[in-house]
Amino acid sequence: MSKAKKSVKAGAKKRRAKAAPADETAVRTPDAAAGKTGSTASDVLEQARDAGCEAAAVVSQSYDRIRHGAEDAYGQSREMAVEWEQNLEGYIRRKPLTAVLVGLIVGFLLGRAMAGER
Repeated sequence: MSKAKKSVKAGAKKRRAKAAPADETAVRTPDAAAGKTGSTASDVLEQARDAGCEAAAVVSQSYDRIRHGAEDAYGQSREMAVEWEQNLEGYIRRKPLTAVLVGLIVGFLLGRAMAGER
């Protein structure tokens, strides 16, 4: 369970614990109950703010982690593409006739495949 959820659950337990004495006091003295309820409401507001701050921190950390992972994946993919391009260029320079024939065959097969779809 995340920190934010734990914090919210803990805050809810505290609110319930504080609300029970306020309910008992309301039966005895309405003025005292009103004061107790006001302080309980401000406590709830403070807990909600704290939970919101914690949730924002968790989201920020997750975003940073995902962003760094995406940057790493992009860098690795780019390196692989450059390496593949260099290998292909080297092959074409070593065997130009074979490269042209492979290109013609691939083009012919793609043309046949596309014509078959129409």
